[in-house]
Amino acid sequence: MTRCGAVRHPRSRTNGALTGPAVAEGGGIQNVRHWVDFHAWVVQNVRSVKRIVTQKRLREYASRYPKAKPSLEHWERVTLAAQWRTAADVKQTFNDVDVVKVGSGGRVHVFNVQWNEHRLIAAIHFNTQIVFVLRLMTHQEYDKSDWRDDL
Repeated sequence: MTRCGAVRHPRSRTNGALTGPAVAEGGGIQNVRHWVDFHAWVVQNVRSVKRIVTQKRLREYASRYPKAKPSLEHWERVTLAAQWRTAADVKQTFNDVDVVKVGSGGRVHVFNVQWNEHRLIAAIHFNTQIVFVLRLMTHQEYDKSDWRDDL
C-alpha cells in the first residue's frame, strides 16, 4: 500500500504502475479496469495464502523430541504449500489424518506424526486458510489425555 491508498499489482502489466481507488478516480476507465482485474486476482489467489498459528509450538516440540523434527518440518512445508478447501482435500494430502469432534462441538484434524509416534491436533479454517496448531503430544499422551474435553 502507498500513502494514497493505491496498491501495487503483483503481476502488473504496467511495470509497477499504481492501481487502486485513489488512482482509479482520476485515471480514467483503463485504471478502473485494472483495479477490477486486481480485485479478481486477490479473490482468486487469497486462498493460496496459508498461515500456521503457531509455528513456534512446532519448533518447541521438535526440540523436545528431536526424532519428530523431520516429520514436523515435512508437515509444515506441505501444509504451507497446500490449497485445501475441504477436509477431503486434507485427507488426500495426508492419509494419516482423522477429523475428530471435540467438547466445544467443533471439529479438529488429528495428524499422525513420525510413523504414529506423535499426534498433531489442528483446527483448520478453510475460509481463511489458517491452520491453528492446538496440541502436540505423544501417542501415549493422546491415548491417556482428556484433550477432547479441553478443546
